[in-house]
Amino acid sequence: MAECQDDDRLEALAGFEILDTPREPLFDSLTELAARTFETPIALISLVDEQRQWFKSCIGLGVDHTARDISFCQYAIRSDDALVVLDAQLDPLFAANPLVTGPPNIRFYAGAPLITSKGHRLGTLCVIDTVPRSAFDETEIGKLRALADSVMQALELRIAALERERLAKLAQEREALLVQAERMAGVGTWSLDVATDQTIWSDEVYRIHGIDPSNGSPELAGALACYRPDDARLVGECISRSVATGEAFDIQARIVRPDGEERDVLVRGACRFGADGGVAGLFGAFQDVTALRLADLALRESEARSRYLLENASDMIVRLNNHGVVIEVSPACRAYGYEPQELVGLATVSFVHPDDLAVATAARDDTLGSEGPDPDLLREYRLRKKDGSYRWVHGSPTILRDSEGNVREVITVLRDITERKLAEERLVASEAKARHLIENSTDMMVRMDQTSRILEVSPACRAFGYEPDDLVGQTSLALIHPEDLDAAVAAARDNFSGGPADLNLSREYRFRTKSGEYRWLQGSPTVTRDDRGAPLELISTFRDVTERKEAELALAEKEARYRLLAENARDIIACYGADGLMTYVSPAVSTVLGYQAEELIGASPANFMHKDDAKTV
Repeated sequence: MAECQDDDRLEALAGFEILDTPREPLFDSLTELAARTFETPIALISLVDEQRQWFKSCIGLGVDHTARDISFCQYAIRSDDALVVLDAQLDPLFAANPLVTGPPNIRFYAGAPLITSKGHRLGTLCVIDTVPRSAFDETEIGKLRALADSVMQALELRIAALERERLAKLAQEREALLVQAERMAGVGTWSLDVATDQTIWSDEVYRIHGIDPSNGSPELAGALACYRPDDARLVGECISRSVATGEAFDIQARIVRPDGEERDVLVRGACRFGADGGVAGLFGAFQDVTALRLADLALRESEARSRYLLENASDMIVRLNNHGVVIEVSPACRAYGYEPQELVGLATVSFVHPDDLAVATAARDDTLGSEGPDPDLLREYRLRKKDGSYRWVHGSPTILRDSEGNVREVITVLRDITERKLAEERLVASEAKARHLIENSTDMMVRMDQTSRILEVSPACRAFGYEPDDLVGQTSLALIHPEDLDAAVAAARDNFSGGPADLNLSREYRFRTKSGEYRWLQGSPTVTRDDRGAPLELISTFRDVTERKEAELALAEKEARYRLLAENARDIIACYGADGLMTYVSPAVSTVLGYQAEELIGASPANFMHKDDAKTV
């Protein structure tokens, strides 16, 4: 029972919100008055919580609390009577107390409990001395109780003041919230006193009118002057009718602000009746609905535009319910031979080509799923026209959900992609044909980057002992014969120079086979470029010209031998063209005939012979 009572007491103490608060002059003056009244060096206003006695005001001690279990006040709050200890050293309850045997060396103690109106003892007002006393009579106890009552009254006044402050703050916050709510909602309040003809406006009404509140609320005539003339007459009639009949009114009108801006407003009014039952005044709401009117106008215009786009869009726009059944379809369906009403109530998958049914079904199930459409899912399939032919379409769904997140309906745009699909099929066929040619060509086709690193190579490389994977990643220049490397580097530099190919550059090199021998290759390069013309990659076709090069070298060698013999012969050796003119004359002609060989090139031998012998030539 004692623990339960202490819990109630502690709860009451917490309700005063006094613990661990700063010093306050009122409480310090009461402790000073107590010390002076009883001529003690120490006076305390002590509040006892669960673990300690805390001093709201303290005179004569340098601490703000002590432990509850050694405090005198823990005994003083057990009764409504004052606790008086004349000499603590002679009192069995306190003789061994550390506050008696040590600082502050208490000898005399008198404490009166601080009792709330509900009987809870929160602490004490106590006076303490370091010397004992022989007596502390009823008069002095009465004074101590009176001072304790003053402390309790101060605590009550303090919490009441805090509560008033909270209430005032709450009222202020509520007023601010009301003003904010009016501002956010665009709704103000007004009232009219019938007897004085005076209006009262809230801040929002002033704001809507564009009038400074410091000018004060206008009389009824001034308020009506803010309306357009025809609307002012209407509002005035409504007010007069309400005063006469007690009926409420709700009208829309237009006001003109001082800056000339016109605003649409909604005016609602109701009657306030006096003690005699007559209408004493009117009150109501005032709302700026300009934005709503403009939004409604914009919505109508948007709907008109949307309807126009829907009616004239080349894409077919379809509304589906949450089961994939058509609710509405745009007139673009006529391109497929259907009238819109023919498709309503049918499932879109019923028009899908049998071979594409799995794709269309997966797309429908994904769209209606809880996660929403997967952007990476294939949504291309063929739709059957009314004449039985098929067209390729691509679907782009948009999901509309209810407040719980469930699919309410789907709006999908079906775009005809038949031409694109046919182009893709042609491209695939063309690529397949090109791949076939590459795979079966005897020429080796190589794709390289700007550093001559091989990116891809055709199977024709097997003629040189390599598999394509053997060459990918290698530098093509590393496979060129050292004697041909300079020419190959120059050609590679020319390929990516950005200008036309230099036709004088040799593009025939010896290429090392996997076995280590060399074969002559002739390169035919093509450079791929970006949109700005910058080179990206090189695609080159290499043809094996070893037999031709070897034949050319053999012929050149043979010609060199013949030339060597002719240059050193004593007889004149001459060569003739088909036209009978000399194309070559050996150096011996200068020794035998005295001509230089170059003088005779292009001449007929008959020009240098005796006329009798020329006939034989």
